[in-house]
Amino acid sequence: MADLPGPKMRLCKIDPEPIRRQLDLWAHGRDADAARAHALERWRDRLIAEPSALDLLSAEFPRVDRPRFKALIQKARDERERGGPPHAFRELFRELKALESTR
Repeated sequence: MADLPGPKMRLCKIDPEPIRRQLDLWAHGRDADAARAHALERWRDRLIAEPSALDLLSAEFPRVDRPRFKALIQKARDERERGGPPHAFRELFRELKALESTR
């Protein structure tokens, strides 16, 4: 029993709450990261599919660089139509990710 960390922590008066928070973050952090990535992917798909989606994005993220996004959206559409490599498609995701991180 003396080898267990819990009794030692109680003897040393160590607050277990920061450890619990970190363990919880490790356990559920990936889920939150995946949910954010999926939300950004939905934005990207919507921006490419719907002409009015840039207005909606601008309403949610007022700091959006509209000319930059408009150009990336058009490039991503062109790539998709040509069947070329998805460079602008990926760049659009990176821009959305950077925009979301400024929130």
